Amino acid sequence: ERKFYTSLQAKFTRAFNELTNNGASLGSNYVNILWMLLRLRQACNHPALCGGPAPSAAVAAADLAAATQLKPEVRQSLLDRVQGGVPECPLCMDLAEAPSVSACGHLFCRQC
Repeated sequence: ERKFYTSLQAKFTRAFNELTNNGASLGSNYVNILWMLLRLRQACNHPALCGGPAPSAAVAAADLAAATQLKPEVRQSLLDRVQGGVPECPLCMDLAEAPSVSACGHLFCRQC
């Protein structure tokens, strides 16, 4: 488990250094940095908790396309919920990690 954590830490350290060396604003990469920290924290408990890769640009684009199909009042409601903090997933009753919007406008964990 220690070997797994160390390799994950080295990978994320390289990624963080690339972000800072490229002059990118850390604010614009805030979600990615938090995601890396979350995975490191999960690795402390068990490697199996570190599941799946970071959300890709293609997945984000698909979510955006789905969100534009929603009624304006539903979009505003979702925006208000997300801006108020990380929403709760109604299926697992945990904080919605990598929240995804369903066709009906509900927020779920991507895994749920």
